[in-house]
Amino acid sequence: MTLQLAGNGDSTPNIVYQLHEPAGETKAAVLLTHGYGEHMARYDHIVDAWTEAGVLVANYDLRGHGNSGGPSGHVERFEDYLRDLDRVYDALQDQPAWKKAPKPILFGHSLGALISTRAAMQRPERYAALTLSSPFFGLGLPVPAIQLALGRLLSRFVPRMTQPATINASDLSHDPEMVRAREADDLVLHRVTLRWFTEVEGALGALDVQAASFRLPCYCRAAGADKLVALDATRRFFSLIQSEIRQLEVIDGAYHELLNETDRDEHIARFAEKFIEYSNA
Repeated sequence: MTLQLAGNGDSTPNIVYQLHEPAGETKAAVLLTHGYGEHMARYDHIVDAWTEAGVLVANYDLRGHGNSGGPSGHVERFEDYLRDLDRVYDALQDQPAWKKAPKPILFGHSLGALISTRAAMQRPERYAALTLSSPFFGLGLPVPAIQLALGRLLSRFVPRMTQPATINASDLSHDPEMVRAREADDLVLHRVTLRWFTEVEGALGALDVQAASFRLPCYCRAAGADKLVALDATRRFFSLIQSEIRQLEVIDGAYHELLNETDRDEHIARFAEKFIEYSNA
C-alpha cells in the first residue's frame, strides 16, 4: 500500500511512504529509512523477505529522493529528516495494522542509519529498538582540508550548489547483478549539495555526546571492507552507548550494501530474527 503525506513546499515536502503487511501473524513492526542517493524501491526484495517472516514493514522515500518532494538530494537542516520521519510515524498511527502491531523498531542503512539513530535518541519512548546496517557515522574516504573549508564557507552562500557524490556502484556490492541494477536506476542520485554535506557533518559531530545517554537495545551489522563509511566510527559509537542490550557484528570482506551482497539472504534473515527477538523482549 503506497500513501503520501501532503507538504506545503520545500520546507515540508510531499513524502511518499508504504506499508507492507505480512500474510499471517505480525511478529514485529519496522520503520525503514534508506541511504543517501537511493529510494525505497531498492528494498523491495528485503521487504518481501521480512514480511514473509512475519514483519510489518513501513518505509518511505527521503525528501529529495525517489518519489518524495523537495530539491534533489538536498536538506537545509539535518533536523528536517527527523521531522519527516516523525510525520511518517504519526501517519502510521492511523493504519489499523500498525496500531495493532508491537512497538516499532527503527531500521536504517547508511545515512538512514544516522537518521534512525538521531530519531531514536530524540524520541526513545516511541521505539522498541534500533537496528542498523553499515551506518554512516563517519566518512570512509578522507576529504582534503582545503575542500572541507571551502565547502563549509560556500554552504552559507550557495547551499544548493552541488558536487559529485563519488559513490561507485562496484564499491557497494560484490554482486555484479546488483551493481548493474544500481547503475541503470534513474532514481539513484549522483550529486550532493553543499548544505547537505555540512548538515550531515554537524549531525555526525553530535553523535558522541548523545551516545553517552543512549539506552535502547541496539543491533548493527557492519561491512568489514566498507569503502564509504568509517567502521572505526561505528565501533566507537558502540563503545559509548549505555544500552544493556547491544550487539555489533562486523562482516569480514563485505562491501557497504550488506543487504545487496552475494550472501544477502543471510543478512536479511538475521535482521528479521533480531526484529522478532526485540519485539518479544
